[in-house]
Amino acid sequence: MNRSIHLAFLLVLLAASAGAQTRQDSLDLLKDLDTYQRVSLRLDYDSLLYFMPPETFDIVTKEDIEGQLRAAFESDRIAIRFESFKFNTIPYVGKTGNHLYATVPYEAAITMTLADTSDAATVGMILMAMKVQFGSANVTQQPDKSMLIKTPDKQMIAVKSPGYTSWKFIEDKRKTPAPGDEEIQEFIDMVLPKEVLDATRQKE
Repeated sequence: MNRSIHLAFLLVLLAASAGAQTRQDSLDLLKDLDTYQRVSLRLDYDSLLYFMPPETFDIVTKEDIEGQLRAAFESDRIAIRFESFKFNTIPYVGKTGNHLYATVPYEAAITMTLADTSDAATVGMILMAMKVQFGSANVTQQPDKSMLIKTPDKQMIAVKSPGYTSWKFIEDKRKTPAPGDEEIQEFIDMVLPKEVLDATRQKE
């Protein structure tokens, strides 16, 4: 076989193999995103912990994180539930070092219901705090004094590193300078590989 033809043939095979791998990675990501969406909407704590990067638990124990989740969603004073949680685009899967990664734009909406709405000053104070946190346009008080809170234009980082049993997800706080986000991002920076942080930073 002519050497140039042989080389071209090898390149085609390599490209086809790489494309097949990329398609499978994308399919795996979409499957895990679908599962993550469902477990988030029903607040399945064990599954939510499963989809966190395992390096998280080198810093904070699973028990502590689950306790924080339960305290947030099962408070005697405030009940929170997801109304919606959806991804906006099919994410591009990239590779950096030994890590696969993707940025995942999403939006969600939650309802926050106060157990006691008899004190108008307290209700007003909480409503104002939510507007500061999420933006006035994204917080609506309902007739029963519950609050519908929308979180548009959010972004997660998806990562799959060697040894992971699935894609893992963590919110990217670099694009949302809300109160407290900078501190949370410092924690995220300790959890994710630097290569992934650098690669996803280019997509901000």
